[in-house]
Amino acid sequence: MGTQGYEDNALDTSLLESAGSGQYDSFYTDVSTFESLAGDHGLENLIYAIDPSAFDLQSSADIIGTATSTGDYLVPESTLGYLATGLDYGLLTPTGLDYVLTPLIDILLGQG
Repeated sequence: MGTQGYEDNALDTSLLESAGSGQYDSFYTDVSTFESLAGDHGLENLIYAIDPSAFDLQSSADIIGTATSTGDYLVPESTLGYLATGLDYGLLTPTGLDYVLTPLIDILLGQG
């Protein structure tokens, strides 16, 4: 078994401890905004369709995700999941390429 859950928890705890510096609030705002925008998850949705074990579904009372009808969101659990999330969040969304690629990926997945 992997230790990704333990490592994620340690990083979350470390970030929460730095809440006084404003880093937590900024990070939290970025995460909630990213998770609430369905068009920002094209590569995540593609990888999840190919390899569901790359992600874990998670829910939160104050973050509404777009992965399921119940508001769950995808949490990366493998290198492939982290790659997809990183590319969606760090490359496609800031450059606007998500508006081009996500509809094409949705068509490939039969969601468009």
